[in-house]
Amino acid sequence: MKILIVDDEPRHRRGMVNLILSLRPGDSLTSAGDGEAALRSIEEEKPDLVLTDIRMPNMDGLEFLKRMESQYPRPRVVMVSAYNLFDYAQEALRYGASDYLLKPVDADKLTVMLSRIEQELTAEERRRHEEERSRQPRAGFSENSAEGPVQDCLDWIEAHLHEELTLERAAERLFFNPSYFSTWIKQQTGQTFTVHLTQARMRRARVLLEAGRRIGETAEACGYPDTKYFCRVFKKMHGMSPAVYKHGLKSRRNAE
Repeated sequence: MKILIVDDEPRHRRGMVNLILSLRPGDSLTSAGDGEAALRSIEEEKPDLVLTDIRMPNMDGLEFLKRMESQYPRPRVVMVSAYNLFDYAQEALRYGASDYLLKPVDADKLTVMLSRIEQELTAEERRRHEEERSRQPRAGFSENSAEGPVQDCLDWIEAHLHEELTLERAAERLFFNPSYFSTWIKQQTGQTFTVHLTQARMRRARVLLEAGRRIGETAEACGYPDTKYFCRVFKKMHGMSPAVYKHGLKSRRNAE
């Protein structure tokens, strides 16, 4: 997702940006110091989600929400506050806020909220595509219509390699029954979901090892909390262990 963080305290902006990146490295984040700057950023960057502080100079959170009414497409907005102001939260929700978080932001609650909003946005995007397709002439229809969902799945895998990815999670993202999705992805690409996932993780592993990352760090970044298992998978695919692969890289660089 593209996320905009709005807070007049630089320390709080940096903290929120770093927290989200630690939870979801694949997200794209920008920040703004007040409501006016945030509105300009929304027009230019078109974020999917805005996390904004409530009490800011020049424009508070409710005024910001009111000004957002003219934005199209309008991003989701989540209000963030150090105060548990129930009446304010209720009013924010009436003006279209998607959620309300209290500072200091709990990482688990933030993860759940971001996942929920991402799923909602994906569902809305899928509905729009279906509506557009239903309005198009059906002459010349072919299996090429599956290319979009396939690429969406492969892009999603690439963006979440560090997580525990399963066929069931991918099927849920694309709104497929898991057993049907398993057959569908094999028919469309000639490979199973597991093969796609393993190949993507091994591509990431090679890049990280070539960049000098430690084997344990590489394993974790590629979604393998068990380093020994990561080494077995790497050796099975490449015919050598990660350590031998790194040694070969070092030898070639020294020779050059």
